[in-house]
Amino acid sequence: MKRKFISIYFPYSRPGKEKKHETVTVAFGKNDRGLYQSLKDISTTEIKKMISIFSYEQLTKTAERERRNPSELIKLRLREKVLYPGGARTATVKYSPEKVEGWIKELEKEGSPKDLLEFLRTLKAPSHHLNNS
Repeated sequence: MKRKFISIYFPYSRPGKEKKHETVTVAFGKNDRGLYQSLKDISTTEIKKMISIFSYEQLTKTAERERRNPSELIKLRLREKVLYPGGARTATVKYSPEKVEGWIKELEKEGSPKDLLEFLRTLKAPSHHLNNS
């Protein structure tokens, strides 16, 4: 399959200028065939609803916060919504092992579920690495 593309139009307001639209083009390669097929006939409005992003400003702020480019962010969110509906959401999370230790102590006092405490203990480990594939 040759690369396929979907363009998504986002409203964009610039102070002192008329409201415009910015276009973000998302490329789909051979590994994205199923995702592209699911989206090729969906409107820009529906895609924005699916990814819960409705303006160019919101898109750029979210992409910056997640350290992704806007196109990658859109494709990631679409993949999660279309291919894994109701499934887990992938996100990059920064945390402090010291804060996690404090949470564990407080949750132990409250008698929190053991599986939650076990998960938090894995976050304290210095060699902990999550695979977000």
